[in-house]
Amino acid sequence: MRQPGWRTGETDWGLPPAGRWAALLEARDLRPQLVHALTEGWRAAALRRLAARTRPLVSLGSGPQVPAGWLGLDRAGRRPDGDAAAYCWDLNRGLPFADGTLQGVLLEHALEHLYLDDAVRLLAECRRCLAPGAAIRVVSPDARFVADLVLGRADDQIRDQLRYDQDLHRWSDEIDVETRTANRICHQWGQHRCLLSASWCAQLLTGAGFTAVTTVTPTTSRYFDPVPSTHISKFPGPSHEAFGVEARVPESIERPH
Repeated sequence: MRQPGWRTGETDWGLPPAGRWAALLEARDLRPQLVHALTEGWRAAALRRLAARTRPLVSLGSGPQVPAGWLGLDRAGRRPDGDAAAYCWDLNRGLPFADGTLQGVLLEHALEHLYLDDAVRLLAECRRCLAPGAAIRVVSPDARFVADLVLGRADDQIRDQLRYDQDLHRWSDEIDVETRTANRICHQWGQHRCLLSASWCAQLLTGAGFTAVTTVTPTTSRYFDPVPSTHISKFPGPSHEAFGVEARVPESIERPH
């Protein structure tokens, strides 16, 4: 940090002239933001070049569990490791890729971590970045499963999920496991910010410009082989709480005659 060499008056500490960047770097309240902005800009440029060169499959909100052959973006990020690379990126900032440079996008247990309006914007960004004919896959907690819990419905799938949640979280018996599971799915201790269903997600994808929208399960896929996953390997229990929806970017844009 530069030190004053003399003082000329009550407020002028005689700091030697500095350029705009040096002044910003010295401001304690601005330096972290500036460093972050510069780092983010460099990372965005590097990812843009990488996507233009390799046309990657990208897992958004991947955490450290990136499917083999995929590239991950996550707020936590981690050091790239061979074919499984996760880069630090805030999905609310849009996507750092040029138009039509991705061959596939995975949003597995990620979209629910955004507010609904931000999720809509992210799907539009996915549509922009995906190449013609490329596919998107969304897996997210199912509002219909929560409705079944609220209405007191019971079947084998619900019982399997409740047993798994009870064993995983080791909840006490003072509150019904149905109540705890419904609340866990809805807000995940402050991490979840929107709740979707397969039909609602299909509407959002259609609104973003995707076609050939289809419903799948968390363990099956129509457009990806093998089925990509960032969640099942970490939580290998029943996945009845979640839905899956996939869609494609149109092969070409139809223009009016």
